[in-house]
Amino acid sequence: DGLEYVKHFDKTCLDILVVDVADFSIRMDTDMELPPEEFVSEKFLSSAKEIIKPQGWIVVNVLANCKTLISLTNRFVQMFPSVYICATDPNYVFFLSLLEPKSDSIGSTVVSEQMVYDWATMFRYDLDLCHSVLEDVRRTKEHIQQDILLGWFDHKNFLELLQSGRVAVI
Repeated sequence: DGLEYVKHFDKTCLDILVVDVADFSIRMDTDMELPPEEFVSEKFLSSAKEIIKPQGWIVVNVLANCKTLISLTNRFVQMFPSVYICATDPNYVFFLSLLEPKSDSIGSTVVSEQMVYDWATMFRYDLDLCHSVLEDVRRTKEHIQQDILLGWFDHKNFLELLQSGRVAVI
């Protein structure tokens, strides 16, 4: 069980912790279909922070309504200095880090291309595999102009778009 694993893990050694959990007993008309609430609770996230390296990341796949996305984003921002979101359809993948954000990665609606290269290097990805991510990053501004919530965002711009009512979240 993932909750117990994180709770009892006694080392700070993970580069990345991925939370991609579904509970098929959850009804489709709930505020959050995935992950189960326990995996985004302050208690779980506090335990998860203890087992990732200082430069590590926690990645959380979320499927939720607009109100819940706003609430979760605010919770994540209170607990992590760096919060980025990859908005897909219909999932939202949150990237949470204890690292302070780089000044060049904030202030625009998109995650910078340099960040994508930094992530790829950190996690030892072949840089050629980053091309689709880079294309998504480049298209984010275009999507925003069309009131489409697709692409890579910092938390400030993500919250602004959700709260504006200009974009639809299913």
